[in-house]
Amino acid sequence: MSQIWKLDGWVIFKELGDQCFLIEFQKMVDKDKVLSGRPWFFDRHLLTMMEVDETVSIHALQFRFEPFWVQLHNLPLATMTEDFGQQFAGSIGHVIRVEAEADGHAWGRCLRVRVAVDLHKPLLRGKWLKLGEKQHWISFKYERLQSFCFKCGVLSHKGRNCARLRAEQQGDEQASYQFGPWLRGQPRNTNIFDRRRYGGGGDGNQHSGE
Repeated sequence: MSQIWKLDGWVIFKELGDQCFLIEFQKMVDKDKVLSGRPWFFDRHLLTMMEVDETVSIHALQFRFEPFWVQLHNLPLATMTEDFGQQFAGSIGHVIRVEAEADGHAWGRCLRVRVAVDLHKPLLRGKWLKLGEKQHWISFKYERLQSFCFKCGVLSHKGRNCARLRAEQQGDEQASYQFGPWLRGQPRNTNIFDRRRYGGGGDGNQHSGE
C-alpha cells in the first residue's frame, strides 16, 4: 500500500491479529492524504480505516463505515445544490460534504456527495424524488467501488460468502441478482474540491485498518 499511496515519509504496518493492522505515519500530511483518498482497496478487497488514539482498546474498534463519493444522477437542475445534496443523500448514510461551488450550486452531469457508507447494509441503488407533479428516479453510483455482493448489495462480503445466495442454491432456485456493476461510478477529477480535510481531525498520526 505504501507504494500506491506515494508518501513523502515512512509508514509502518504493525499486525494486531484477525486481519487488523496499526498504521503509523511519519508525517501528518501523509496521514491526511491517505484519509482523504479513501476508499482504498488491496487485491480488490476494501481496506477499512479509522483514526485511533492511545486511550482506545483495539477490541472496541468497529470497522463499519467507510467514506465513498456517491454520484446522484438524473437530478433536475433546480436540485443541483449543496443544501439539497445534504438532505437527499442522508438516506445513503452520514453526509460528509457535497461537491459544490462557493454559492452552493453544483454543475455537471451528476451531483457528487461524500457519504459514510454502512458496510453491513445493502447499497442504495437510487431513490424517487417528487418535484411538483413529476416523479424522478435518481440513480446512485459509487466511485471506486470494487468487490461487493451482487445478491444482497453489501460491501462486507462477496457472493460466495452470501448466506442468502447459498440458501437459494441449496433449494435449487434460480439465483436472482438485484445489484451489479452498474452501481460503479467513473471517478472524476476532484483536485479543485478536495482541499478540505475530512475523516477525522485528531492530532495523532496513528490509524488502524483491516
